[in-house]
Amino acid sequence: MSKSHSRRLFLHGSAPAARAVEPSPTLVDVTTHILPSIQAEREYPAVSVVLATAGPRFSLDDRTRGEGLVSEAARRLAYELNPSAVEAMVDPLRRVLAELVGARVEGGVALLRAVGELYAFRLTVTPTERVVIDPTFATRDLVRSVASSDRRPGDVLDQLANADRAGRAERGIDATWTALQQSSYLHLIVEDGFAFAAYLAADGTHVIPAAVPETPSATDDLVDEMIELAMAKHGTVSFVAPGSLAGDGVAVIRNHRSHSAS
Repeated sequence: MSKSHSRRLFLHGSAPAARAVEPSPTLVDVTTHILPSIQAEREYPAVSVVLATAGPRFSLDDRTRGEGLVSEAARRLAYELNPSAVEAMVDPLRRVLAELVGARVEGGVALLRAVGELYAFRLTVTPTERVVIDPTFATRDLVRSVASSDRRPGDVLDQLANADRAGRAERGIDATWTALQQSSYLHLIVEDGFAFAAYLAADGTHVIPAAVPETPSATDDLVDEMIELAMAKHGTVSFVAPGSLAGDGVAVIRNHRSHSAS
């Protein structure tokens, strides 16, 4: 199900009641077994704050930049939630940022907040700083952190070139999204830093670019959803340097195990 279709808006007059504040989480490393539960859809809004760090310790400057991102999240949430609900969502994020000062870090930190949930993950890769508000958390950089610790045999770009010649590859947002919808066991390839805000048609298959990613009805980044969908359908994900896909941004390889999801 697409993020934009599953979005449930809680407008100013109908915001959910605030729940008890969760204790601050410990900053933890990302592991493969954590990803499926973190990628699952949850009650909207799911707020992701992704912050790059210089390391080796979370600094006061990191905290200041993080608080700026949390303020951005609060501004966006204010279009859909009443003030008390906004504060209930963002105050725990501010508290975590304060408590992280001095913690061991590497490339970055991902703070994830939903009703009744609060997570802080240490990233081994340097992310693009951003705020994402959707019915699922933004997990691209969590997946990248796991992938960076794996030893994936072969050169993925060589594999893609071979698949192109054999007619087993698709490139670009539209073709890649359609392939992921229709098939399982695909190998998704993503350029680092490539993002694509989009609206999805009612059938969930047609992709329309969103000029303003913050629009409530838009999916902040369809690439995040592609990654989640590929993994949910028994596929794999690789990340390549910006520009490696010659402007396509994303591509998929149909493996020999690939078969129709229907």
